[in-house]
Formats: sequence, C-alpha cells, structure tokens
Amino acid sequence: MGWGIPDEKQRMRIRLKVALIDVKTGQWEIFVPEAIEHDAISAGYTRESSDQSQVALLKSKAYAAVAEDIVKRYAR
Repeated sequence: MGWGIPDEKQRMRIRLKVALIDVKTGQWEIFVPEAIEHDAISAGYTRESSDQSQVALLKSKAYAAVAEDIVKRYAR
C-alpha cells in the first residue's frame, strides 16, 4: 500500500559543456550554455520510469538550447 501515492519530489539539472570545432580551419571554441532544470514528483511504483523520463526531457531541452545557441552565434 502507498506505492502509487507520490511521495518524493526531485529536482534535476543538466549542464552541458560544448566544444565546437571547425574542421576546415582548425579553429575551435568551448562554451557552456545555461543550465536546464526540472522538478518532478514520483511514487515508489513508478519512480524508475519517472526518473528516466525526467532525464530524457532534460536532455532534449538542453540539446535544443545548444542548437539554438549555435545558430545565434554562428548563423550569418
């Protein structure tokens, strides 16, 4: 009993460090985009899948933010 009742709040953050290399010229740059955070509540019964879903969501948001940042910096 109680396995289905949400009982744990979890905050995750992902911070990426990006190295962008121009293979033609050999020039490179490292930048760190803003960290992405997410809060979630989970129950014991679904905790593992909830955690994995939260990680997948953070990754997709972080990668989209990096792609957007690259376009802002280098698109001409």
